[in-house]
Amino acid sequence: MEAGGAKAVGSEGLQAEQDRKALHLMLEYVCTATRADGCAVTLNQGSAHALQASFGSAPPPGSNPHPAAAIRAECLRTGAVVECEDTATDPRGIINAEACGRMGIAAVVATAVCVEGRTVGVLEMHSAQAYNFMEGDIQVLKRIADVIGALICRTGSK
Repeated sequence: MEAGGAKAVGSEGLQAEQDRKALHLMLEYVCTATRADGCAVTLNQGSAHALQASFGSAPPPGSNPHPAAAIRAECLRTGAVVECEDTATDPRGIINAEACGRMGIAAVVATAVCVEGRTVGVLEMHSAQAYNFMEGDIQVLKRIADVIGALICRTGSK
């Protein structure tokens, strides 16, 4: 214990805390700069300290069944942006429409988080309104995914 009862934090613990705060600010920014009601990031479990976080109306990390699990899987598989404009009527079968309805999610867009050309996770945004996202919103999401990738690279948790 340090003077005054404060606990000393090693540089590794301090870095992890700073990374969590930075990640939270990035997710908040996505919701502020786009039409998203919620935003979440999930990184592959193989990461040294798998950052998982959500903001706004996005389901918390580890929600089971996660309404966008198949969208995440498709995004991880292809590395491409995957969009579901209307979760109630999407014919591709990549969304859990029932779970989305219960959670008030009507539209989802997911993009890959990449490090050194490898897809290591997914950043997604949600809206309570179907057909709510525009190209500018998707560009913001992609740019923040790039920043998260750079954060992972900087911390060596790839």
